[in-house]
Amino acid sequence: MKKNTTKKSIIVLSGMAIFLVLFMLLVIVNPGNIGARFWGKTADQNQIAINIGDVFSGFDLITYNGTTVQELPVGKVTVVTYLSEKTYCCDDIIKDFNHFCDVCGNATNQSVIWIEDIPKSLIEKYQIKSDVNYSLYEKRLFTQAPTFFVLDETNKVVLKGADRFEVIEKLIELGIVEESVRDEFSKLNEN
Repeated sequence: MKKNTTKKSIIVLSGMAIFLVLFMLLVIVNPGNIGARFWGKTADQNQIAINIGDVFSGFDLITYNGTTVQELPVGKVTVVTYLSEKTYCCDDIIKDFNHFCDVCGNATNQSVIWIEDIPKSLIEKYQIKSDVNYSLYEKRLFTQAPTFFVLDETNKVVLKGADRFEVIEKLIELGIVEESVRDEFSKLNEN
């Protein structure tokens, strides 16, 4: 009886070892989503992996005026909206961005990073300040659009999410805005 139990244990452990080896080969050979999560690498060299705890810098951002910068302004908490003009809800997100700026005022810096070229017609239509718009040109962040980031005063990512209300909650948690901002923002979004 003991011999069968030992044999079964060896088979199970061998199977687990083989699975672990294959998994590690997958991660090393084809980093894709798995590698990006652990090492900040992606299968496509034009994609940039940004996760919570990372510093939001080290890649080119093209400004509205066409100059290149390596990082967003520091010194204040920054809320970044990562967006594509081709996203089905782009107009709503931009309106939402304006509401967010109205509600948060000067408590944070706000930036919009566009996947493609900055859509100047949208910027003009919704009267967004030109100096908060950036483009990644031929690069992409390794995330869906829209995605919202909250960066601390040193541009370290403290939140990455797909919902603006997550951003409000994080700003409340950080003591950047009062809890009343949650209600103000909800009211603005109802209109």
